Amino acid sequence: MLTVVAVTASDAEETIAWMVEKDPMLSTDDYGRDLASVQALQRKHDTLERDLNALEDKVCQIVSALQPGVVVQLSVV
Repeated sequence: MLTVVAVTASDAEETIAWMVEKDPMLSTDDYGRDLASVQALQRKHDTLERDLNALEDKVCQIVSALQPGVVVQLSVV
């Protein structure tokens, strides 16, 4: 069975740019100084986790395009 997955260059670039933007937040050694700052960091973490879960479908679609039997339609926007 042949599957066609449409992936635009702008989708891929947008996904990569988003991950690069979030990397410093993930690479920090800041664990908070007091309860309020720890709670703020936890909220940021929770938001990032939700965003990553939403992004998972897009990444899986791009990865599936690398599998045999899948034709990738790349369109530059």
